[in-house]
Amino acid sequence: MLKSVSDYVRNKRLLLVLDNCEHLLEASARFTAHLLQECAGIRILATSREALGISGEIVSIVPTLTVPAPYNLSYGHTSLQRALLSYEGIQLFVERAQVAQSIFQ
Repeated sequence: MLKSVSDYVRNKRLLLVLDNCEHLLEASARFTAHLLQECAGIRILATSREALGISGEIVSIVPTLTVPAPYNLSYGHTSLQRALLSYEGIQLFVERAQVAQSIFQ
């Protein structure tokens, strides 16, 4: 399978996104290293809770989005909604939900 993938992308210029690589860290590292060695026009963006540990890897730590602690949610409905929307994690969820379903509030 690895040969088939590298043959297919070998002469292409593309960005390959690999998500949640921590679940198969060793296999993801081998796959990524192989493609980068065999395919000059490919760039790979891999998300993982751990670095892949391959040559040329650049690690960027992304901070966790803020979310509310459940025990701090004792507001009235309007002020609860306003308080929730002050958290980055809630804002991202609402934005994505509204894209998927425009009537989401």
